[in-house]
Parts: sequence; structure tokens; C-alpha cells
Amino acid sequence: MSPASVALSHIRAEGALACADEGALMANVVSRLGYDPFAVVAAIYALTRIERRESGFSATLELIREGETPRIRSLRSDSTDCREITESLALALTLAIDPQFLLRDPPNVHQRQPEPARVEPPPDQKVPSELAVFAGGGASAGLSPQLAAVGSIGLGFRHGLFALYAEGRVDSPSSFNLKAGVVQTNLLIGTILPCLQWRHAAACLSLGVGALQVDGRLAFGRIPSASRVG
Repeated sequence: MSPASVALSHIRAEGALACADEGALMANVVSRLGYDPFAVVAAIYALTRIERRESGFSATLELIREGETPRIRSLRSDSTDCREITESLALALTLAIDPQFLLRDPPNVHQRQPEPARVEPPPDQKVPSELAVFAGGGASAGLSPQLAAVGSIGLGFRHGLFALYAEGRVDSPSSFNLKAGVVQTNLLIGTILPCLQWRHAAACLSLGVGALQVDGRLAFGRIPSASRVG
């Protein structure tokens, strides 16, 4: 069964202007029922009135339903404070709207609000460190007289934005024939690269040192080995 709706008119007679007005009376009833039953146009019309008496206050509640004889209820309070008569009138109006009101559990007006979800603090953001070992191979032309096999091995370390790479490279011996004999070369290069890296971009400084060894076997005698570091 859906709750009844009521149109209310509330009158405060002379001497009772300090009592609850229509808005306060409606709020009192809403707090008891747990819902708002009031409407501008409704099947039930309620007329309430509070008056000042020689000793205390009196109130009337007239309930009118279409096609029924109006029902009138009178209330009286000897208290000089009109809060008592207002509470009695609000209870009478509540029972007129919902006769089962006293049999139901009172509405939990101050319903406990759910506790806000606990937000865990983010874990400490530690700067990651990375260590890498790499090796490679290939062929080289230009530094040796002929095409030479190349082998390299390196070590890399990265911490945050800073990275440091070290690589060693060895070229296989390469020789070429002359009319006077044979000349053989060996090449060894070491490179250090300090870098600053951010996402997929990097800026590096290349520091390299190398040694080129030349050994000649000629018809007029062997030339002692010589090496050059640069």
C-alpha cells in the first residue's frame, strides 16, 4: 500500500504566533514518518489550528476526505510553552496520515554514513637500478687493411636517469701482401659512454681509446712490431 498524501493548511491564531509555523509542523511530521507525505493537491486535506487560552494552548486537527464526514480532533496543553501542543499536534497528524505509525520501527533519521574508503599511501618509489652484460660480433672494414672479423663485449649500468656503458672490441689479425713481404695488423679498442636517458631518448658522451699493432715480415728483414694508442 502506497503512503497517503496530504494537503495541509496550518493556522496560528492571535497569541500563538510564536508557535511552530506550517513549515516547522510539516518538518516535524516528516521526521517521524521518514518520508514526505505532503502535496499541494491530495485526496486528504488537513486543517490544523493552534490558539492561545487563558492557561496554555489548544489545537484542532480537521481531516477531510472526499465523500466522507470530516473528522475533528481537539488537543489541549496547560503549558505556557507551545512546544508541547506542537508536539501533540504533529503526533496526531502523523497518526492521521499513517495509522500504523506506532506499530512500525521508527525511521533511522540519523542513519550512519558509510565510512570513506581508506586510501592506502602509495609505496615508496625507489629509483630502479639495472645491470646488463652484452656481447656482439660482426665484420669491419677501413680500420684494417682488409675485411676483419670483430668481437665485442660490454657492461652497462643504469640508475635513474644516469647510465654508464663500457665496451671492449677486438679485430681479428688482418694481413696484406706487398712485393717486399707481408704486413699484419691487430686492432684493440675500448669505449666508455656516460649517458643521460629519459624514456626513449638518450644523450651520451663517447670516450674511446685504441691500440693498433703492426708487424711486418719483409724480404729484407723483419720489422719489429709497433703499436699506436689513440
